[in-house]
Amino acid sequence: MSSDDDKSKFLIPLDADLLPATDDGVFRSLLTRSTPESLLILTRLIGVTIGCDVSGVRVIQNEPAKETPQDKAIRFDVNCVSAESGEQFELEMQMNPMQERSDSDRSHHNLKNRIAYYGFRLCASQRSASMEYDQLARTFQITFCNFIVFKEKQKLFHKFTM
Repeated sequence: MSSDDDKSKFLIPLDADLLPATDDGVFRSLLTRSTPESLLILTRLIGVTIGCDVSGVRVIQNEPAKETPQDKAIRFDVNCVSAESGEQFELEMQMNPMQERSDSDRSHHNLKNRIAYYGFRLCASQRSASMEYDQLARTFQITFCNFIVFKEKQKLFHKFTM
């Protein structure tokens, strides 16, 4: 056996998906690094998703403090804010539909409620005693899924506003 044959045993195929960006941990790791490349990818991903230019994005704590001991602890995949506009962005990667099915009709109530809850927590995190509610910055809760969440709306992209 030649030395080239020995080396080929250890080569990883070019099409191997060792670190898929659709994995929560990989997604979080890729987008929360304090590198110019990571911030550029994060900024462009947000801009393309919401359909407008975004700049000055910085990653902030992904585990918001609980207000009371009874509050549910949460961990955002990627939590960031625009230093220029104050807008908040939370990005989630959800690739396992089985974990999100809450009933026999597969309506994904758990995921829908979690998305809403995360959005509310983003808004609540901005509030201070001296701030009026109309001073809250816009918040964007962006979730990427590889399954249909809203079966009644057969679209790839959904946008909801409050």
